[in-house]
Parts: sequence; structure tokens; C-alpha cells
Amino acid sequence: MEPLPRYPLAPTAPGGGTELSVGDLVAATLFEHAGAPTPDSPLQTTVELEADPLSGQWKVRWPAAHGGIIGSISADDRAHYRCVDTLHGAGLVPTAHAVISFDPLTATHHVAVQLAPSTMCVPRNNLLPGALLLPGTAPGEAPVYVHVADGEFTAAETMLMSPGQWLVGLHLHGHTVVVTCGGRVLGTLDERQAGPVREKIAALFAQGSDVKARAWAVDGSISVDVTRAPGTFPVRTLPPLPLPEGPEIELPTAEIFEFSDGSIAVTVDLAHAIDPEDWVQPLPGGRTIAPVTTEPEPAEDSPTQYFPAFMDFNPSRTDDGDTAASETYLTEVEKVRLRRARRDAQSPKHGPKHSKDDIAEQEYTGRHRRDD
Repeated sequence: MEPLPRYPLAPTAPGGGTELSVGDLVAATLFEHAGAPTPDSPLQTTVELEADPLSGQWKVRWPAAHGGIIGSISADDRAHYRCVDTLHGAGLVPTAHAVISFDPLTATHHVAVQLAPSTMCVPRNNLLPGALLLPGTAPGEAPVYVHVADGEFTAAETMLMSPGQWLVGLHLHGHTVVVTCGGRVLGTLDERQAGPVREKIAALFAQGSDVKARAWAVDGSISVDVTRAPGTFPVRTLPPLPLPEGPEIELPTAEIFEFSDGSIAVTVDLAHAIDPEDWVQPLPGGRTIAPVTTEPEPAEDSPTQYFPAFMDFNPSRTDDGDTAASETYLTEVEKVRLRRARRDAQSPKHGPKHSKDDIAEQEYTGRHRRDD
């Protein structure tokens, strides 16, 4: 049986991250494989988060301990990271950065799992097949700022990207590192920070690789999470997430116009501007009025009668005594039309009233004249 693919979660993001304390520690496993690392030099490692459907917790497995369980994260802490359930549903095993230390005073271990904020923990787009993801920043290292003014995205679009984690492409244009997202130029990396990154990207491009990196979007500001430490780049690929098909930034129902003074106008389709539960629906028993249309209705859809067989000429009464129109209640104009239709149906057909075609010729005697 093949193991499930792993998906690494970001340990931190601009503005900090979250440390989830691991409880129900298995001391025997920790002593055997971790030893007693001091709080000043804790053990940095990678753990796997396994969903427990019965308790709602995360079981924490340690690959360095042959995949054994070393503890669990409470259901309350896991509830803040429902975005990770997307990985579980796709058959992926989320991995996270963990810190293990030993307290000599209490003779117990302390394990903490580090995760980025829930809004930026899981990417909002996928890598292209075969693309390589660069490693993130080292502890104490700041991400590289992106000059979005050099890109094609408007201020409104970068605000819609925030907050979130995005997988962006890195390209070389001369000595400039260009950042792309969804086939569009997002901006350029700051030249003062991009020196070490540029050299290693060039080495990967020489091998014909498609280079990607994590990017953070916070309040319209974009920064790329890529380390500038010297040494080799441990690149990796990522399995695809079950994200909706479409462009990287979806604006299917809104048109955004930015004015010269910085204000923004947004036009939204009516079907998406109102929630389904807010649509106005007729009350039970209300008459449905057909919309006015200039197009004639098809002959097969035309009614054979003016009105249904039974018509109520009087409004119905509700339980509280108020007058309410029933489905068969007619307006005054409809009443007149119905009376004329019934009268024409009951009277014999004599043609037009003043037509002389079907009237026999006879002598006019006058209305009050007596017979001779």
C-alpha cells in the first residue's frame, strides 16, 4: 500500500504565527528519539497531523520515531484551522514544523506545533504540474517585498487577495526577478533583497525547471516567502489541492473601476448581490402576475379558455377577519370580460347586429303601426 502524499503547512506568516501545544505526550517515545533537548536549543523537526474523527482532535505523528504518535492537539485548537480539513478530504497528510524541548525541573517534554494564521495556512491556488517550490524563510528572516506597482494588478485586486497565501511564479528578466500569479505579472522583487535568490533561480532555470514560491498577501501588500541563506535550495513539488476551477483570482460577478482619487466603484450582478434567503417570495395564496412582454406567446402555450372553470367573484377571508385575494379572485376588468364571454357562449350566433347579408327583405311597417 502506497503512503498518502504529504502537504507541508507554512509555520509562520507576516505578523506572526500560532503555536499549538501538544498534549497527551508519549514520554517513552520522546525520550527514546528526542532525548532531553534544553529550552535554549530545542529540537526542530517535522510532524504529521492525523485527523481523529471520534474526538475531533489531531493525532501528532513523528516520522523520526517511525511514524509513532507522540501526542494530540485538542479539538478546540483544531477548530480554528478548518481550512486544513481540505487536505484531509483530498487524501493528503498535512505536515507541520514542531519544536521539542525538555524541562529538567519537571522532567517532562514540551512539544509545540507552529502554524501560520488560519487565513494564510493553506494556499488559495495550485502549482502547475512539475513546478518546484522554493523553501521558505529561515527563523528570524523576513520575506522579500514585492513592488506591486510594477505589475498588472490593481489596488482593488491585491486587496481581494488579502489575507491569503498564494503560490507565485518567479522569472528572470535581465537582473530583475519578476513575480507572476495566474499568468499575470504581480510585481518585481526588491533588488536589494533579491540578490541571493536571483542566482539560485538562474541555476534552476538552466535545468529547465518552473520555479514557484509562497507569497503572502496582507492588506494589499505582497511579499514572497523565500530564504536568502547561502547553500543549496531543497526544492520540492506539491500535490494539487481540490480547489475550484478557474483563474487564480476569481472576479466572475463583479466589475471594479478605480477612479483617479483612489476611490473604487464595484458593479455586481443582481443574482450574486442578494442572498437566496433574501429574495422576495409571494405569500401563500397570492396571485401570480405574469410579467409584461412584447413578444407574443406561442400558440401551443395559449390558454383555451379566458379563465379557469370556477371563478370567485368575492375576496376570501382570513382567520383574523382580514380580506385577502384568493387565487381565483378577479379584478373588475376581468369580471366584465368573463361576463361577455359567457353571454356570447350562451346566445345564438346571428353575426353582426347591423349586417344585411343574412336578413330577408321585408316591408318596414314602423314600430307602432297597426296591421291593415
